[in-house]
Amino acid sequence: MWDKRLTKIFYDICIKEILKDNTLDTHFTKDGWLKIMTNFEK
Repeated sequence: MWDKRLTKIFYDICIKEILKDNTLDTHFTKDGWLKIMTNFEK
């Protein structure tokens, strides 16, 4: 179960990828998901 801190970190990373335009309409690109996973593991 994720706590509020981990959820916020995940949301912040996702927002950064959205602002970098790593999305295709309503979902992330393959590269966008890779960057999300890489950054979340840090």
